[in-house]
Amino acid sequence: MVEGLAVDWISNNIYWADSLYDWIMIGSMYTNPGYKIVVRDGLTGPSGVAVHPEKGWGFIRNSFIRHATFN
Repeated sequence: MVEGLAVDWISNNIYWADSLYDWIMIGSMYTNPGYKIVVRDGLTGPSGVAVHPEKGWGFIRNSFIRHATFN
């Protein structure tokens, strides 16, 4: 179940938090219809995701907010 969505307007990627499978996914807005898991380990019920594309940072919300590098 998608709980959060973020758009990287520089690389044209979409990130989403899936609380059913406990992972963060990435997919392209314009090309390849596939997706990739970018964060899986250590997540329980992610409910939000945010990105800072200029720095390559991602932020994940579950019971607290975590910082990750999505590059």
